[in-house]
Amino acid sequence: ENLEQQQQLYELERENNIRRERIILSLQILAISVGLILIIGWLYIFYRRYARRLGRLNGEIHQKNREIKLRQSNLEEVNAQLTKLNQEKSHILGVVAHDLRSPIASVEGLAGLLKSDPSLDQRLRGHIDYILKSCEKARHIITDLIDVSRMESGEKITTQPMIINKLVKSVVEGYQQVAQGKQIRLSYVPIQEEVYAALHEQKMERVIENLISNAIKFTNKGGEVKAEVDQEWNFALIRIIDNGIGMSEEQQRVVFERFTKAGREGTLGEKSLGLGMSIIKEIAEQHGGTVRLESRPNLGTAVTVVLPLIVQV
Repeated sequence: ENLEQQQQLYELERENNIRRERIILSLQILAISVGLILIIGWLYIFYRRYARRLGRLNGEIHQKNREIKLRQSNLEEVNAQLTKLNQEKSHILGVVAHDLRSPIASVEGLAGLLKSDPSLDQRLRGHIDYILKSCEKARHIITDLIDVSRMESGEKITTQPMIINKLVKSVVEGYQQVAQGKQIRLSYVPIQEEVYAALHEQKMERVIENLISNAIKFTNKGGEVKAEVDQEWNFALIRIIDNGIGMSEEQQRVVFERFTKAGREGTLGEKSLGLGMSIIKEIAEQHGGTVRLESRPNLGTAVTVVLPLIVQV
């Protein structure tokens, strides 16, 4: 009888333990379910907020994109108008500069005829010399303006193989009188080899003239200007060196700009339009070359035009 009671008690205790474990397991499942529901609810709320915020951001992005496209369209329109105006300006500049050649040539011719009159006194001859010098300066300015106009219109050049030595030597000889007028020693430093490059003769002659003219202009009386031709790897070099007043670093940064702020008077008050160096650079680039500049204030300047070399077989 006692055994049966003990057996019954054991069974009851075992059943209670099983119920307790089931209750605990149910509570754990319930707790996990509640936790998952809370997490899912929090994620849903976060998603709704994020979705609303994302929607607002997308709306702002679309609005910004529309504004950017509108501004881009306006900029393209303005750019097209500026391009057209620039082309018209270049055309007008070229026409005006070209048309000015004739009256200046007429004034120069008449002044030359007057100067040839042996009956003129010295005072009038001085005035006529001044007129002739002014005409020469005007011709240089007109040539610069025409060059700029042609370059802005995208002018293509035709080149042919040429000996650079001869071209540089010829220009140096042509500027001897100008250099002597300032008591400047202008020399051509010859090399034994003939250096060839594909050149547009008139344009490259203009480059050398501008370089020598600038060197003389910014060199004091008694100074020296040298013109050199050399080879470096696959390149031909035209180098003009002077011991003149030189340039500051700030001037060197802007010297190749059109109508540059680096433009200044020469050592004897010679005027400058601020176009010469920009024309030199653009002509060099038309030939597939570049321009190097080295200068120090009061010590001088060296300008080197670098051109593709033609090797003669």
